[in-house]
Amino acid sequence: MTSTDNRSTLSLRQFQRLVFFGHGTNDLYWFILPVLLPMMLARYNLRYAGGGTVLSIYLLVVALFSFVVGRLSDRTDRWRLIGIGFLLTAAGFALASIGASLTVFLILLAIAAVGVSTFHPTMYGAIEETVRSDRGRFYGKFESWGGTTITVMMVVTGYLLGSISWTGVLRLVAVPGFAAGIIFLAARRPPPRARTVSSGVAHAVPTVPRRILAGFLVSNMLRFVTIMGVIAFVPTFFVHQVGLGPDVASYSTAIFFGGGILGARLGGLLGDKFPPLGVLLVPLALIGPLVFLFGLIESRALLGVVLFAFGMASMICIPLQSLALTGIGPDLGSGEIFGILIGVMTVTQALSPAAFGAIADAIGLAGTVRLFAGPAVLSWILLFLVTRARSVRHLAEHSPAQQ
Repeated sequence: MTSTDNRSTLSLRQFQRLVFFGHGTNDLYWFILPVLLPMMLARYNLRYAGGGTVLSIYLLVVALFSFVVGRLSDRTDRWRLIGIGFLLTAAGFALASIGASLTVFLILLAIAAVGVSTFHPTMYGAIEETVRSDRGRFYGKFESWGGTTITVMMVVTGYLLGSISWTGVLRLVAVPGFAAGIIFLAARRPPPRARTVSSGVAHAVPTVPRRILAGFLVSNMLRFVTIMGVIAFVPTFFVHQVGLGPDVASYSTAIFFGGGILGARLGGLLGDKFPPLGVLLVPLALIGPLVFLFGLIESRALLGVVLFAFGMASMICIPLQSLALTGIGPDLGSGEIFGILIGVMTVTQALSPAAFGAIADAIGLAGTVRLFAGPAVLSWILLFLVTRARSVRHLAEHSPAQQ
């Protein structure tokens, strides 16, 4: 490699800094709307179903474009794609803050969502092709950095809502998006792409039948039905069910991601030491009971403890699912496989808030929270069957008869 090449590409350390910064910024745009939902319900005179539909439209656009971006990212300049996405997102949020009609507001959110869709499938593909060892640890840091940013954002948002309007918060949230867009467009290129095999457990696995990949994806979908449905309404739950003000209720999401920071790091460490598909069963088994308990208890202190544990269990799963996925579908392009994962999960997340809101209008918030524990339980059952099928196939492939 020439000196010119060295100057035109990032070192691994520089790559890590840029990845973590971008992830933290992108995650702002995934979770700011649920925090502002109580004010949106009042501003547009919406019921729970209407508020959930607003979130669902936003996430559905993210999902649809994630499929496209995943394939595109394997064939184009990833940094340029992400940079343009950040600028589009920031512009959408800034314009949405003007306080237009609900229709215009939704159109501007949809434009912002297109930009949001560019980051995760593109960046996951870049990580898979750049980080050659200890990927679990890297994914853990990657997810915990996002959780840290969200936690800080929720604390700041809670403070700001005491002094400025929710549309003012939207304008402020647009600022880091403009900065991130400029930084990514000006940044040096990622290290050269190379499909070397990692020493991690997740990448020593041969291609498996598509039915196992499909089962894994459906299990992830069910898990995110529970997580996104509940998290989308957690601030609203604390306002309408517990009786807190919107500024204080915004801290509830910070509690969830406070647990998530620890969970993401732990999940990454476990994924480097043990088969991630099997380890994933443990935190997933906790999500359903924790959500059901959250819908039962009334003590504010206990609600905080359960929410913290729920966040920790949920985020342990994220680096583990990423490591497991690359072992299940290694013959697909890095960006393509993560585009499929992000797209499938986000479609589910898009439908989940609307369904949660519609059911909450009928049976109330607490009852709906308890009901939404069910998909996480079904997710665990399906993942158990996928893990067992994967183990049986692995044994068959390495039996003496096959050798």
